[in-house]
Amino acid sequence: MKAGGHGAARIVVIRQVFFSLAVVVFLLASELPAFSQALYSRKAALPPLLLTYGDIQKIMDSSADFVSKANGGFTAANGNASGENILVSDSRTGIRMSGHSLLSRSSVLPKTASGFSYTCNLPKGIITDVEMVFSGASRNLYVAGYSAEKVEALFVMLERSLLDAGAGGVGIDAGVKKFIAKFLFFTSILSALYCILKKRPKALGMPLFSLAGLVLLYTLPFDLAPAFTLYSGEPPFTTLYGPQISLAILALVIAGIPLSYFLPEKIGSR
Repeated sequence: MKAGGHGAARIVVIRQVFFSLAVVVFLLASELPAFSQALYSRKAALPPLLLTYGDIQKIMDSSADFVSKANGGFTAANGNASGENILVSDSRTGIRMSGHSLLSRSSVLPKTASGFSYTCNLPKGIITDVEMVFSGASRNLYVAGYSAEKVEALFVMLERSLLDAGAGGVGIDAGVKKFIAKFLFFTSILSALYCILKKRPKALGMPLFSLAGLVLLYTLPFDLAPAFTLYSGEPPFTTLYGPQISLAILALVIAGIPLSYFLPEKIGSR
């Protein structure tokens, strides 16, 4: 009887051990995405961006909140070795920090930064990777995970937030500027010859407007805004709106070239 009782007790113990192991395996497996699932990703190259530290901080906060909810509360701060990392750089220095709290180190950040990267790596999560890598050469946004719907939602949210906060790059490049300069130069010469040969002094507005446009082309700020800059405060007014205002003035001056040919005749006919 005693032997039978010991045997039954051993069986119960063995069952309890196997049951406990099964529970542990199930719990561990539930924390990991199934290897048979496909990994979805979205990547895009963004246009020029002009952002402030406050802008990028809000965007990182929104990203971290979305990732936390998508991953059931599992974040880089509560148990992932790779976690979140930030790099802010200018032409001389680079500052690395962990987490996504950029403004907590505002005292050591440069007033203007030409490079920025934020990486969030959570291999155990539904959203596994978030990357924002911005510089003058390129501006790339990347999101990956095991849920196509959540990857798409996070990607669209980040892309829209970045473009709404700091789309830049208005202006004219060197090639277009050179073409306009040649056009104004030859227009001024040809219109001046026309006035002299045809004895049309009332049409002198044509060469005058052409020369005025040529001067404005090399004095007003027409240059493209930087492809990427991160500011500690609001970007300078001339950086944000200087090229737009300059283009509007130049367009009015160029429009004055043909208008000045007809306007004097109407005034003289009265």
